[in-house]
Amino acid sequence: MKFDFKSDKETIALFELVVEFLGTYFGYNEQEAIMLVNNFYQFQKQRGHHDDDYHHDAAYRVTCNLQYLFVLKEKVDFNKWAEENHFFNPPIEAINRYNEVFGKL
Repeated sequence: MKFDFKSDKETIALFELVVEFLGTYFGYNEQEAIMLVNNFYQFQKQRGHHDDDYHHDAAYRVTCNLQYLFVLKEKVDFNKWAEENHFFNPPIEAINRYNEVFGKL
């Protein structure tokens, strides 16, 4: 998987999971998801986000935040949107997948 940005291996692994989760939870194909991640990363960088910010949120929450902020362009509070749409807590499959990937790094 190739992104338009450079980062450390942990951040790249996190965004590879975001691509996977965009497909699993929001129905994007890999090419669409990579494009969204590239655009989201650049947008967030311009807003002052650093790679550590993504690790604080973890892959599932970054995925949901991307969908909320960058695709839906919601005007309500993220936490309220996530709660109302059942995206607030990551599914066990997302947690297990995250642990599988980051347990190997």
